[in-house]
Amino acid sequence: MYKYKRNGFTLVELMAVIIIISLIAILTFPNIVNQIKKTKKSNNKMVEDLLIAQAKKYVSDNKDELLEDEYCMPISTLIDNDYIKEDIVNINDIKDNKVVHITLDNNNSYEVLDKNKCFLSAVKYLLKKTNPITVTNYTDGDIHEMYTFEHEATEQTPVLTDYRYIGSDPNNYVEFNNELWRIIGVFKVENENGNWEERIKIVRNESIGNMAWDSNNVNEWTTASLNAYLNGEYYNSLIDSAKDMIDSVKYYLGGNKELNKDASSYYNFERGTTVYSGNSINWIGKIGLIYVSDFVYTYSNGVLEDSTNSWIYSHMWGMLINCRENQGSTHVMRINGTILSFNSSKNKYGVKPSLYLSSKVKITSGDGTESNPYKLSMK
Repeated sequence: MYKYKRNGFTLVELMAVIIIISLIAILTFPNIVNQIKKTKKSNNKMVEDLLIAQAKKYVSDNKDELLEDEYCMPISTLIDNDYIKEDIVNINDIKDNKVVHITLDNNNSYEVLDKNKCFLSAVKYLLKKTNPITVTNYTDGDIHEMYTFEHEATEQTPVLTDYRYIGSDPNNYVEFNNELWRIIGVFKVENENGNWEERIKIVRNESIGNMAWDSNNVNEWTTASLNAYLNGEYYNSLIDSAKDMIDSVKYYLGGNKELNKDASSYYNFERGTTVYSGNSINWIGKIGLIYVSDFVYTYSNGVLEDSTNSWIYSHMWGMLINCRENQGSTHVMRINGTILSFNSSKNKYGVKPSLYLSSKVKITSGDGTESNPYKLSMK
């Protein structure tokens, strides 16, 4: 009897095979994709490690010619100087999207970053824009940036150089705590650990209100009620990113008994050791007020004059951190227009907080104008 011999699959069997293959594909495809991603990431890491190694070699070979101690090195620099082959870095768009961020200091660091995330430290960024040392008057070649000031040693400080914005319209606006502040300048100051570093000092553009310097009418800043408020309730009201940017540094409390002096004289008074009997000569903290020297230095000639010649001027400007060193324990300094005066510390005047930013703060955007203030980041 003839028996039918089957040579192929039935439709049901074929569909079953297709289903099984599909299930296997569904189950294994994510693993394949993940493996591809891991391979790509691994390749990128290998290339980035190579870039760092070659960047170190480039810096070592050219250290006598490098003028900067921090910069974002384009990958093309390494390619153009035959430190790495272009085809090696072409994969995964590394050449076009990456740079090597280099910081040369006591702890040299090299890091491959996205080009649009490679920011220089705010201090170094601003110092690069400073007016040439040959420009000493803001009406002569001014570029709306900082000026250099050199100071002899005082009783509390060594010889120092600082950089300040002066004149009527510098590009010193900065966004801090989602508010508009102004940059006073860059100063080498001592932090709570005794380390001296250049830091940016800023002051709030608007007053936070009228307050007493000290409600107990005593001119000792370390115990003043305004100090307690600024470093307590006010500090706690700041957004977290702003708090992270503030350094705790040494403020100088040298007393003053003379008015209408030039800026350098006020600078020396502040950093001296003459104070009212028993008062502190310095204080370490986060938030304070500006010095009288900070105010007077904003005038292009370092002396009080026409109010239109100072960016920091405004009517009833308010409190300063300085106190009187003679004739009683109650009086502190305040500014009213261009007039400096001694007033009872219990009287209420406008308060504009001032502080020093961490040396690790970076500028991410902006040009310092009021319409486009500098934006800051710790990352």
